[in-house]
Amino acid sequence: TTMGFGMIRFAFAPGYTVTRLADDRVDNQPVHMVRITDSFGDSAVFSMRQSDGLVARVSFATPRGLHERIFSDYFKKAGSDWIQPGKVRSFINGEKEAEFFWTDYRIGVPLADEIFVIKPGQFKPAER
Repeated sequence: TTMGFGMIRFAFAPGYTVTRLADDRVDNQPVHMVRITDSFGDSAVFSMRQSDGLVARVSFATPRGLHERIFSDYFKKAGSDWIQPGKVRSFINGEKEAEFFWTDYRIGVPLADEIFVIKPGQFKPAER
């Protein structure tokens, strides 16, 4: 199963369904809404900006509750087709948990496996 934002990469693959939902607004911008569901029944709701098709918001269920991310301030670098959100706001159950900012990016740079390993005590237990 895929979860969350990565699900959009498989939206038209066998076993996935895409359901059109009612349009909405994110940060006062009109968006098209779709639900992508995988073959296990897991789903994520994507809000795609009507002006340019970029993802404005994604929401999906996690063991901690409803996870929602709002993307904005997209930018590109000269000579690159990659479009990077400059700001991502992260919410769990409607409460803002984090805000991330990007000012640069590199593509094709290897990442050490250790970056993705959670160490004991690295994160405080949720106080919810």
